[in-house]
Amino acid sequence: MDLPQLFTETARKEASDLHILVGFPPMLRISGVLFPVEGASILTGEETKALLYSAFTSDQKELFETNREIDFSFASPAGRFRANVYTQKGTMAGAFRLIPDKIKSIEDLGLPSICHEFVKLRQGFILVTGPTGHGKSTALASMINLINQSRALHIITIEDPIEYVYPPGQSIVSQREMHG
Repeated sequence: MDLPQLFTETARKEASDLHILVGFPPMLRISGVLFPVEGASILTGEETKALLYSAFTSDQKELFETNREIDFSFASPAGRFRANVYTQKGTMAGAFRLIPDKIKSIEDLGLPSICHEFVKLRQGFILVTGPTGHGKSTALASMINLINQSRALHIITIEDPIEYVYPPGQSIVSQREMHG
């Protein structure tokens, strides 16, 4: 199975993540639980490296070889993914998070109503903190998209990597990617 096929399976199964790790078959996180990809075999070091290198641009490959870790995002026919490729126990590993196509509303996410007040602010600095995978980027995307759809502004984001892509609205959204 190649990486595009694994991404297609990730989207088809509505998994949140795809994990690629030596000594395991490719694994999908579905509703918080890991499952092996059906029909996939346990990955060797060379197979894992080949799969993960196929996701890199030449610049990303060079950056990975220097730092032994890289975060990036990309669009595939199966959807948009955020990737973290890293070194563990002397081998390569990767985690790919499927980013939903549609940005959910503040209500859909069950965020506190004060978030509606944040999007009305004319200036200020708001910190959104928390552990990995707990919805920080999703909450910010919801609020930025509400501004985008309701006000005519120039919104600038600084991201590492860019995850959500905003649909046309009243605003223009300039998304700057660090290390991109």
